[in-house]
Amino acid sequence: MDIGLVALAAALLIVAVVVTVHLLRRRRAGSAHIVVGQRKIPLRDSLRIGRELWPDLPEDALREIELEHVEITRAADGSWEVRLYRGEYMFVDGRRSRHNRLHSGAIVTLGQSERARFQFFEK
Repeated sequence: MDIGLVALAAALLIVAVVVTVHLLRRRRAGSAHIVVGQRKIPLRDSLRIGRELWPDLPEDALREIELEHVEITRAADGSWEVRLYRGEYMFVDGRRSRHNRLHSGAIVTLGQSERARFQFFEK
């Protein structure tokens, strides 16, 4: 078999894999969002979340939340994760956590009193 033909076939296979992975990630990336109160916030890249999302909370609850309390990031496999960034307390579905993979419908609360909350959704 001609070496040039083998190299061409290998290059085409690599291009097909790269395009497939890109399309799968792109499809997933557009469908994730968080809901804070009545606000829907789309997730495209990493996002740090802190007290500015809950300006109506009482002062004592706001003191429990850092300016950048948690960070939502995309894992290598395309799923979304949340991790404690600067704060002390984060709960995912009622369980205290420092780092957690998110599933659609997950409820994340911040601060010891758990009054700041958002919900994660992915189609």
